[in-house]
Amino acid sequence: MDLSEVFAYVKPQVERTARRDFNNEQTPQLLGSPELLAKGVRLVERRER
Repeated sequence: MDLSEVFAYVKPQVERTARRDFNNEQTPQLLGSPELLAKGVRLVERRER
């Protein structure tokens, strides 16, 4: 999975939540160089301290 795939999932979620829960428009942006955005990501769960 790369950052653009994560962003494609997150963007509509943020827009929908902002509209529904806060009656506000919010449009996330993904900024960065193409090389950085093409890098893979690994999602991990953090432990509670």
